[in-house]
Amino acid sequence: HTSGAADPVSHNNLASIGANDHHTQSHDHSLAADGQTVTAVNYNLGGGDTTLTIATGRVTRTRIYHTIDTEAAAASDELAGIAGGTDGLALIVRPSSDVRTVVVKHQGAEEGTVTNRIILTGALDLTLDDETDVLSLIYDSGIGRWIEWSRSP
Repeated sequence: HTSGAADPVSHNNLASIGANDHHTQSHDHSLAADGQTVTAVNYNLGGGDTTLTIATGRVTRTRIYHTIDTEAAAASDELAGIAGGTDGLALIVRPSSDVRTVVVKHQGAEEGTVTNRIILTGALDLTLDDETDVLSLIYDSGIGRWIEWSRSP
């Protein structure tokens, strides 16, 4: 939320700078409610995505937002595990290309480290084959898995 500007930009005035610039500007997300101030979390996705390439069915998360590419630029690859989970950590992933398909495996046995496995809605694998396909996950250390939070479309 910092752009080097001397003063934060009012959140209500951000429409005038355009939606794409919203999180490049420093601004206040506080909200007055019953005389109290509630401060929202910083939902900047860490300066944009970085691409992770699947290696033997796994990637290692380093940020909150990543694009995922297939191993050796294969036409299709399976993502069975994500290393780097800690309790409550959110993760947003999408494929890095429309011409390569990432199949996210539900509880993929290919992932030898069970705490890297992914639980998907409906207990079914998910195919990400368009750059606009987005999968959001949250890590739960109580069960030691990534859990699907949402998907689009």
